[in-house]
Amino acid sequence: IKSISIYPNPVVNKVMNVAFPSGAAGKYQLVIYSSNGTAQPLPSVMISGGQSVIPVFLPKTIATGIYRVKIIDPNNNITIKTINVL
Repeated sequence: IKSISIYPNPVVNKVMNVAFPSGAAGKYQLVIYSSNGTAQPLPSVMISGGQSVIPVFLPKTIATGIYRVKIIDPNNNITIKTINVL
């Protein structure tokens, strides 16, 4: 889904908001990848259908740097977003 967005970017205080478009109902899996390729699953989110903004708390152990967030929708479509964690 192209219209999923993550803000603020850069991410501060280890909290990112993931904005889903309306009509995007279902369970979404989130995985964050560090620059060396290490994957860490994030809590999955349930979207009820209307436009939603969900706060996602990053692990406290996550270091400052550039990361990729993989978002897998209920139909197994994948969206990749790049974030900078301060």
